[in-house]
Amino acid sequence: MPKTYEVVPEKLLVKLYEHPLETGQGAIPCLTYVTEGLKPLGQKEMALTISGHGAGGEPPPEPLYFFQSIYSLAEKGSTVDVGGVSRLEGDFFPGKLAVIYGPPKMIKGIDIPTDALTLVLVTTRELEVANAFGQLRLLALLGKAYRYFPFPVWTDILREELPQVAGMENSILASVPRIGSLKAYVIKEGNRVKFYPHSTYVFPGEAPPDGPFAFLTRLSPGADSCLVWAPGQKGPEAISGPERTADRLGGCFLMVSHTPGNNIGGMIEDGFYFIFDDENWQAFKSALADGKAFSASTDDGSLQFALDWSQGKSTFVNPVDGRSLTGAWNKYGPDAPRQEKPSNRLALHEIVLLSPEAEFTVNVDVDTFYAYISRLKEVAGKAPLPESFPGVWVVQVDLLPDAPPVFSTPEKQQGQELSRALISEMKKLPGIKAKYRKVQVLFYFRR
Repeated sequence: MPKTYEVVPEKLLVKLYEHPLETGQGAIPCLTYVTEGLKPLGQKEMALTISGHGAGGEPPPEPLYFFQSIYSLAEKGSTVDVGGVSRLEGDFFPGKLAVIYGPPKMIKGIDIPTDALTLVLVTTRELEVANAFGQLRLLALLGKAYRYFPFPVWTDILREELPQVAGMENSILASVPRIGSLKAYVIKEGNRVKFYPHSTYVFPGEAPPDGPFAFLTRLSPGADSCLVWAPGQKGPEAISGPERTADRLGGCFLMVSHTPGNNIGGMIEDGFYFIFDDENWQAFKSALADGKAFSASTDDGSLQFALDWSQGKSTFVNPVDGRSLTGAWNKYGPDAPRQEKPSNRLALHEIVLLSPEAEFTVNVDVDTFYAYISRLKEVAGKAPLPESFPGVWVVQVDLLPDAPPVFSTPEKQQGQELSRALISEMKKLPGIKAKYRKVQVLFYFRR
């Protein structure tokens, strides 16, 4: 049972858990502080896990004072979210003078809200690197140092500053204009690099018209690995979770440029680059400013590039129950182009997450979900298609923590015989469950 501290009387509690944490270096003793009471002020709850505090002694009180100040700021309307930063005053922990707010991370046996911010304590120079070259570069370096993907969920309060922060001024990023984004991400799947901007951009007017630009990105929720770079490194390196295959490789930035007559691309440092010819360069900039799709490939065909806006935040109406969703859904389309002539086989066409992206990835193991999708494609391809197939067929799957998935379809959807047959086969697939709370996903099929 956690200890409970009333940090702000009758308003803010902090629950303190003392527990072991399994890491790439074995189990280590940790303390985890979890807030309860920030949400009514419009501030997401927070979780801070530390090691190096010394087992058996009194828990450090500094986090309690910190959360008290966060509450005071939230009362005044000043809140933080993923990608935010707070500077620490006074003697918090040795050398740790700033907090980076990371995405939610769950710890077994600890009751952490699924949207709680994960606090990462860093030094002043580490923060300078994060500010200059993107937080993901720093977090990936921490992940490599502690053998924990994508970054360690705990802070060793006695750790030394990362030596890799020295010499960062020699990074190729230091020589180009950089556009930071707390929502954009870039990921390589097979031979395709996809860039999800999340918002439109107009290239800075003071930059050279044909010069390179770099977009600093966050880690894609679907990534199973991430590029990592430090000064002096020879060739690309990546970190990944245990038994992961690097099929979905995240990058810390996307650098784009222009040269007459050539289209080339690849990996550089901990990111990706694409250099377009005249026509593609102008088309890319227009698509980026207008929120339109864009794709290109290298001249030798070895690498494809896509500008993808499918993570947009327009209103979506759930065809199963009629609910309208705004800002809490994400659509994932097929990798292969649509065939001109419909086949006689059923194919998985599109996936829509009805739960917020961050909540879904916290609750569902990404590798297990991808394996489920792969098996689902096989099952769909074998389904008997009736002559009256409606063209598009939809099924909603509710993933639950302690029960089998629940399947539902639109009430007036045609092809009920197909519905029963396909759902029957879907129920036979290897179990997939939510870890903490219910999440929902729509699968769209077509001929």
